[in-house]
Amino acid sequence: MEEDQEKFLDEHMAVVRQQAFYMKKALDHNSLREALKHSSAMLCELKTSLLSPRNYFNLFMMVFDELGYLENHFIEESSKGRKMADLYESVQHAGNIIPRLYLMITVGSAYVKIKEAPVKLILRDLLDMVKGVQQPVRGLFLRYYLLKMMKDKLPDKGSTYEGEGGDVNDAIEFILQNMSEMNRLWVRLQHLSSTKDKEQREIERNELRVTVGENIIRLGHLDGLTYDIYKSVVLPKILEIIVICKDTMAQQYLMDCIIQVFPDEYHLQSLESLLDTTSNLNSNVDIKSIFINLMEKLSKFAANADSDVVTINKDLDIFKLFKKYTDKIIEEQGKTIEVARLLELEVAFMNFSIKTYPKNINYVNQILESCVQILKSTTIHNSDNNSMKLLVKLLSIPLESLSIAVLNMNHYPTLMKYMKFNNRRTVALRIVKAVINDKNHLSSPKTVDQLIDFIMPLLQDDKDSSEEDPQEFEEGQVAVAKLVHLVYHKTNIDLYFEILMKFKRIFVKGGIKRMKYTLPAMIFSLFRLSQELVNRPSMGHEEEIKMEDDEPSLKLPMVDQVKIFKCVGELIGLIKQQYPDLSLRLYLQAAEAVNRIPNYHELEEEAYDFCTNSLLIYEEELSDSEAKFAAINLIVSTMFTLVCFGQENYDTLVTNTVSYCSKLLKKPSQCEAITFASSLYYSNFKKQGNKVMDCLKRAIKIADICQNQAKNLYLFAIILNKYLYFYSIDAEFITAEDINNLLDLIKEQIDQIENGSEDQVKDALKYFQNTKAAIKLKQEEQSKYKDINIHAI
Repeated sequence: MEEDQEKFLDEHMAVVRQQAFYMKKALDHNSLREALKHSSAMLCELKTSLLSPRNYFNLFMMVFDELGYLENHFIEESSKGRKMADLYESVQHAGNIIPRLYLMITVGSAYVKIKEAPVKLILRDLLDMVKGVQQPVRGLFLRYYLLKMMKDKLPDKGSTYEGEGGDVNDAIEFILQNMSEMNRLWVRLQHLSSTKDKEQREIERNELRVTVGENIIRLGHLDGLTYDIYKSVVLPKILEIIVICKDTMAQQYLMDCIIQVFPDEYHLQSLESLLDTTSNLNSNVDIKSIFINLMEKLSKFAANADSDVVTINKDLDIFKLFKKYTDKIIEEQGKTIEVARLLELEVAFMNFSIKTYPKNINYVNQILESCVQILKSTTIHNSDNNSMKLLVKLLSIPLESLSIAVLNMNHYPTLMKYMKFNNRRTVALRIVKAVINDKNHLSSPKTVDQLIDFIMPLLQDDKDSSEEDPQEFEEGQVAVAKLVHLVYHKTNIDLYFEILMKFKRIFVKGGIKRMKYTLPAMIFSLFRLSQELVNRPSMGHEEEIKMEDDEPSLKLPMVDQVKIFKCVGELIGLIKQQYPDLSLRLYLQAAEAVNRIPNYHELEEEAYDFCTNSLLIYEEELSDSEAKFAAINLIVSTMFTLVCFGQENYDTLVTNTVSYCSKLLKKPSQCEAITFASSLYYSNFKKQGNKVMDCLKRAIKIADICQNQAKNLYLFAIILNKYLYFYSIDAEFITAEDINNLLDLIKEQIDQIENGSEDQVKDALKYFQNTKAAIKLKQEEQSKYKDINIHAI
């Protein structure tokens, strides 16, 4: 069959090409009679009944291109004095009706273009003439040709053909009449074949729908189409055509055309008529799709419109109207179609509602209630991934504009219960992100309780939960961690602490994998709370807290710094075995947080425990040499800033820290760490120059041992810079002579570098040269540096 179609099409096209060639040749020789004869022969190929609609379309387009050449010649003939009226009459003598009508339309187009006759008269005449072809395929394409040829010659507002040629009403009348006839022929196409070929015929008929839709497109492009004309003439006539045809495909397609083509303002003002028509369509028409397309288009308009959509039609409650018809669809079709299709309708309705009424919680809740009713009456299976995705989308749409207000919707959590755990987790993450983006403080215990309940899939696993992608898991936990930082209360410190504890009680049940992300956030929130106590000592401690609206009053224990930091220690203890490196850092942060409190002496025990625990983790949990080196340097830098200890505790910590520096596995690391740790004996807390020199001398001894490898020359550069640091702060135990002695030692080491080792010490030598340049600059500024012999290296 397909091979036969290709053969027939090739044969017809060959004839068209041949006759078109002779037609053009005759036109070039100014033989119009001969040209019309060949054009008629060419057009006779469109009389065929052998081609399928699809192949007929291909043949038609080939003929269409050739007729354009003929039309241009007609216009040229007019400029040479030929009367177009005579030509228009002469082509009517063609023997066959198909060539006759195509030639009449072609001449008529040229006739209108040169303005020898009013366009409205030509349009009426041609509309009457094309009624002579009633075969569905040939008649459909003949009228399509008429529309294509006249589309830029209609008497539209502002057109050169307006005036004597008619007005926009004549253009509308022509298009509507043509559309009515074309739609009738298009519907009849389904009856051309046997029942066996009906499915294929429907596919081909669907491919030809654009020929009918072109009429609506032309109407939509008319500049003179005002809303009054649209409402009183155009829309009623198109809807009448749609309802009368009683064809499912035609009704579905033409309703979508109306939605896509005409302005959104017109839809909003005539919404009731449009929606009411859906009640009169065939039962097989997918009304949900029509509603979805309409609501999606109006949603985009609402999002981009300069004016409020609601004010365009003040006399109509748009939401109630859509609700009425969506409920009707659910009631009539709810048990006969898939749940996903109904949910798709509700998603479109939700999107429209949020864009049109962005702050109306009641409307959102009504849509959610409808979805609950759908799911109550129709079972949704966990394997129905499409429905699950639609539920996620439905619950996510309100978050952008309503954020945490969704917590007050009683149907929101009900819908979440119908979802698989993974989908609930997705919605929970979007809720968290919406709250974060909203940037409002979490200061109400009731709100926090509701929020925790909503986002529980992120906080704890469920028996139905499956393995989560590591990247998605991290994204969720990072979002939850950010959420904790929104906790704040500007008037009551006890309530502030209690809200944090609500999160803590949930976090500690979430498993160690989650604690890695959530507990550090909780700890830093407690640090912030501690500072609030410092910065605002007058912040209230009320025995009974009066809450909002229906919340009961709370009796809360008073919070103080000791309670805060005991909680911090407890939280770090929960993760120190699984995450020792993180815990070490948190212990040091906690010690620094204590150090920032004016009455830090009251918390000396807690601070000492934090530092001791960090050293224990260093000693017992860290095994990698690089990790130990980084950790000890971090401990030293933290210890250097602390003043919150008594003499005995500080000495113990410093002694242990320096001792650990000496026990590093690699000698170069020992040297660097001891050099760095020497500052602990000359800090804000205590100054012991002899201890500093002991450390530096030990570092020099280790550095000297390490020189069996030339690459370790850099160790002397580090020690030299530490000497210079103490010299710069006028430490009495470092003199210029000490520095010069060290420079002499360094020179000896440089001189002993063997040939071939230059690449290994290149960076160290550059380090020395930079240090030398820095000393030289200092010598120009301060006289004490002139005693340093920089020429030693």
